[in-house]
Amino acid sequence: MLLATIALSAQTPNYEGIWQITPPLAYSPLVLYSTDYMRIVAQPPSLRCQFGAQFGSILWGGTLTGSLSSPTSATVSLQTPNSQCVWSYVANLTFTGPDQITGILQSTDLYNCFYSGTVTQSFTAQRLPVGMYEPYAEGCAFPLPTPTLSSTSIPSLSAGFDITLSSVPANLAFLATGFSNTSFGSLTLPHSLAPYGMAGCDLQVDIEFAELLMGGSTVQTSWAFPNAPGLLGSRFYQQAWALAPFANALGAKMSNAMVGVIGP
Repeated sequence: MLLATIALSAQTPNYEGIWQITPPLAYSPLVLYSTDYMRIVAQPPSLRCQFGAQFGSILWGGTLTGSLSSPTSATVSLQTPNSQCVWSYVANLTFTGPDQITGILQSTDLYNCFYSGTVTQSFTAQRLPVGMYEPYAEGCAFPLPTPTLSSTSIPSLSAGFDITLSSVPANLAFLATGFSNTSFGSLTLPHSLAPYGMAGCDLQVDIEFAELLMGGSTVQTSWAFPNAPGLLGSRFYQQAWALAPFANALGAKMSNAMVGVIGP
């Protein structure tokens, strides 16, 4: 038994995360509320699946527990104590890919100890993308230090995120944000800025909008996103232009370039 568990763990991907359910499920025969999301909150082979409705970053609903019978199949269930009116849920899950589930949820309840009913529903679920904010290109090669973009958080619909620009030479910079790192109008990216007096610097992002940052050698800005599911997985690119007297003929430097993906 121990060997089988070890073998299963070694070949099973990590299914943790928040999964969006299509179509939304009636969580009980009385349709008291629908469940739009499922959160898998434990590592395989043991699984804890929380079905419920999403309210901001809070998932409200019952937690079903179970385990994988194979690397891609699992059964999870929730059963109330016999001393209470019965609420029973059983879900059979098949992971058809690392981010895709097909399943069947069977809900049985005895409402107020008088009404009894069972509903069985098929569904699919897609794992929501995980946010990221990572560097993909360096800033001006010289002179050092180079302005540097970073963040201690990741872009999130529920929490937004904070951006830090450090090593700002003259306490003034512009943060450019765009949605492409391959073209900007008729320009192909990256685009050398040497002809404009910024030797060793490249433009890495298309500039859809820019934000003024000022106040010190390290400056911060905070972002918030509309809580719209359509934004999940959206990708954007950022790079900062910083005033840097005597650094080159133009007196400016470019930071490293970052790619961001909006998570839940």
